[in-house]
Amino acid sequence: MEDELRIGYDGGNERGDVSCLMVMRKKGRGYEVVKIFYKEEAEILYKRLTERNDNLEVDCESKRY
Repeated sequence: MEDELRIGYDGGNERGDVSCLMVMRKKGRGYEVVKIFYKEEAEILYKRLTERNDNLEVDCESKRY
């Protein structure tokens, strides 16, 4: 892997709070925050990232998706 990202999500909207999606990049032994999305944008991105795509074929060696 060339880059390692971690994504955290808090669907706070269900509790009357603000939804948040955070993208972090591995840096040494820790992580650095790359971008934070809030409210509807966070919810849409989370849904897009977590919905299954059964038609997806991945070949990491040839980098064909």
